[in-house]
Amino acid sequence: MAKIETRLKNLEKQLEKKERKIASLKETLRIRDYQLGIIKKGGTIATSPLKVKEVLKSSLDLITKAMKSEIGSIMLVDKSSNQLFIEVAKGLGEDVMKSTRVNIGEDISGWVAKTGEPLLVHDIERDPRFEEKYAFRYKTKSLVSVPLKVKDKVIGVLNINNKMTREEFGEKDLIMLSALTNQIAAVLENSRLFEEIRDLRESFQTEDTIIGEGPVMKETLKTVGRVAGTDSTVLLRGESGVGKELIARFIHYNSSRRHKPFVCVNCTALPENLLESELFGHEKGAFTGAISKKLGRFEMADGGTIFLDEIGETPSRLQLKLLRVLQERAFERVGGTETVKVNVRVLAATNKNLEEAIKKKAFREDLYYRLNVVTLFLAPLRERKEDIPLLAEYFLRIYNQKMGKKVTGISAQAMELLLKYPWPGNVRELRNIIERALVLGSKDTVLPEHLPLEVQMVKKKNLPQAQKNLPLREIEKQHITEVLHSVKGNKTRAAS
Repeated sequence: MAKIETRLKNLEKQLEKKERKIASLKETLRIRDYQLGIIKKGGTIATSPLKVKEVLKSSLDLITKAMKSEIGSIMLVDKSSNQLFIEVAKGLGEDVMKSTRVNIGEDISGWVAKTGEPLLVHDIERDPRFEEKYAFRYKTKSLVSVPLKVKDKVIGVLNINNKMTREEFGEKDLIMLSALTNQIAAVLENSRLFEEIRDLRESFQTEDTIIGEGPVMKETLKTVGRVAGTDSTVLLRGESGVGKELIARFIHYNSSRRHKPFVCVNCTALPENLLESELFGHEKGAFTGAISKKLGRFEMADGGTIFLDEIGETPSRLQLKLLRVLQERAFERVGGTETVKVNVRVLAATNKNLEEAIKKKAFREDLYYRLNVVTLFLAPLRERKEDIPLLAEYFLRIYNQKMGKKVTGISAQAMELLLKYPWPGNVRELRNIIERALVLGSKDTVLPEHLPLEVQMVKKKNLPQAQKNLPLREIEKQHITEVLHSVKGNKTRAAS
């Protein structure tokens, strides 16, 4: 009888051992399934335009589901401020995500980022690393926090908070999360590289690409290249249409902030009260129609670059608020008392003579000096006419592709007119004129008659003095007569 009992106990132990082994294998298979899911999500990076945030969100959804968690977040390291910020989250509001920044070394997440070690916490309030000032982020009882590493360098932290069930997180959760972070880090690094390549490709393959091989543009681009690598405020000056926004984009996408937002604001587009709300946001009830809190453009650009176009037109009251942002990177939303701090690079542009505006008390001198850290003067097109053929041919290719046309080139006569024209609207005007030529033209070459009348009228420089002094209406009448005569009275051909 004793032998039978002993044998039964041995069999029970063997059965328990096998059950533990089966459970371990099931857990391993479960982890592998989620690893494959993350790899599959990340693998689409190579063939689709997914952004880093979308890939991380998909991965976080998989992990929170696997771990039966209420809340999860992926925080990334901001090198410029030595802080962690929330890139994606589940179970957190947009405002909490936006306002949460943790210093490296502080709190649970900051400790994990600094040490590179994973952490399992059963009761966060009893953990010595927990800091009360970060408690506003969300209510947490237990959590698993694991570093995201690329080549042993911590680039972020993955946090999984609060099980949906009553049980706490355990060692197996820590093991599972640690096993998944390699895939997350690889996806993050690959998608970042993809995004960087795509951003650079887009910055060079749009109709707003910087084109120019003349000495003026070469010198400008050399200076822009040096400025891009810094975090300095830049003031872009030049006539309307010279490409100030384009240069601002070039600076952003060639800086360390290229993966963060590039936000544009036209300071002349809105009246003063709406412009203040647009720039700095507003609280609910701040004014009639403010039915909810709104984030301003400065908050949207946090971590990235804000471009203030036509800064010279900013109302005086807002100039003071802009001065404070430039000095302290801090402000209050309209109707609010809470100070909002942001990490943004400021680029500004104007076609206005700011020195004259200062004399007339229309622009603050202290704001001018804050903006005038680095100033770039962009030459008008009439001062770099050697770039006109290159620009014209480039826009021709762009609009051929957009319109499905096959215009092969620009005639010598049409190009001569383009070179003689003074270009008051600069590059923007040239782009519009080439687009118009392709819309209205029916030939495989851009001819003089496909150009606007004001461009064709530059011929009048070669006319006798008597004709130069004729009224514009009379000159236009003579031109129309000449065009009709050249096409033997065919009005349809003349109009084309």
